[in-house]
Amino acid sequence: MRTFIFTVALAMAMTTSHAFPMAAVDGDKHAPPWFGGYNPFRDRHRPRGFKTCDEVPGMCRGAWGSPGPDCCGRLCVNLRTDFFNCGRCGRRCRFGEMCCGGGCVNVFYDPNNCGFCGNRCKPGGFCRYGMCDYAS
Repeated sequence: MRTFIFTVALAMAMTTSHAFPMAAVDGDKHAPPWFGGYNPFRDRHRPRGFKTCDEVPGMCRGAWGSPGPDCCGRLCVNLRTDFFNCGRCGRRCRFGEMCCGGGCVNVFYDPNNCGFCGNRCKPGGFCRYGMCDYAS
């Protein structure tokens, strides 16, 4: 019985050690990207002449396909709807909240923004779990 338990424990140890390879050091070109190795899409250098919105004021307002007219941390964002920059740069909404009009709103229980921004429940109705008049 002892040899059986020892054999099972040894087999489990060998299987576990081969299932999870050691994490690569950042920048290791031979490691897969999910272990922090080289990723050609992530590690591209900025082309010469490429400017960011912090270097060119007003760039976000005129850019086609821009997510928004505001600039936060070199990225174009919309401070009225961006989850990570709600109302001002770096202001992040919590779980269950969405950025509606520049303010974090709990869309699970707000009757004026039930489930998503601007979804109003009927007059006198209530919002539960992001649904109007749920289980009434």
